[in-house]
Amino acid sequence: MKNFQQNKKELEALRTFVNHQNIEAGSDNCSFEERVLFLKEKNIVIIGGHPNWQIKLKEIFPNYIIVDVENLNRDLSFIGHADAVFINTNFLSHSLYWKVMNQMSKNEVPLHFMERTTNIERIVMHLYEMLNPVVTSYRSV
Repeated sequence: MKNFQQNKKELEALRTFVNHQNIEAGSDNCSFEERVLFLKEKNIVIIGGHPNWQIKLKEIFPNYIIVDVENLNRDLSFIGHADAVFINTNFLSHSLYWKVMNQMSKNEVPLHFMERTTNIERIVMHLYEMLNPVVTSYRSV
């Protein structure tokens, strides 16, 4: 049963990611700055990503918890208190991925996969679209 719950959450996140690829960017009229303000209010955990990419993201979102691939031995129980978890598979080890999946099976925190881009504007748009209920409901119609 535990394995089923873990796989179910992963499958849902992958479906959302694939569906998101078919949505045109900018489906609402918010500016970049408005999206950033919205996102700064969220308690987000980001797993993986190249160190330079992480630095750029941390400059915009200093309150986000960003887990480096080098932190394999880090306790990930804090994930259970996040508003959402995003995984950047561009720069991620298999062992960290499975450690995160194991932790995700213990909570109800939404899991999302990041777009394969280093463009900060696109990343902000992706995060915004995944977390904004108005945009999310628009996408599911």
